[in-house]
Amino acid sequence: MDNRITYHRHVFAWVFPIVWASVILALSLLPLSGQSVFTVKHFDKISHFIEYAVLSLLMVRSFRHAGSLPFAKSSLFTLILGGGYGILMELAQRFVPGRDANLHDAAANIAGLAFGIILGKLFYYGRNKTVQRVIVRQG
Repeated sequence: MDNRITYHRHVFAWVFPIVWASVILALSLLPLSGQSVFTVKHFDKISHFIEYAVLSLLMVRSFRHAGSLPFAKSSLFTLILGGGYGILMELAQRFVPGRDANLHDAAANIAGLAFGIILGKLFYYGRNKTVQRVIVRQG
C-alpha cells in the first residue's frame, strides 16, 4: 500500500509541470501573422521569461516533492531539462509560419528558468525550520 502511495505522489508531482510545458508548446507553435497585438516593448521577451520562470518553479517543486532531491541537483536538472526544452521550442519555431528561432528568446527562457529556481529556493527549500516548528506549536 505504501509503495502505491509513493508512486502516485511521484507521478502526481509532475502533472503541473507537464501541463504547463504543454501550454508553452501550444503557444510556441501557434502560427503568427502580421503585427503583434501587444504594443509593450519587448513583450515577447517578457512573456518568455514569465513562461519559463513558472515552468522552472513547478519543476523545482516537483523535484522537491517527488524525489526529495537536494536543491543543487534539482536546480541543475531544472536548468538542463528546462533549458533544453526552451532551446528545442525555439528551434521548432523555425518551421512555423510567421515565427523564427531567436537567440534572444532562448536567453529569456534561460533567464526565466534561473529566476524560477531562485523562487523555488525561497519557497520550497529556504523555509526556516525553527519558524515552522513555532507555527506548528502555536497552531
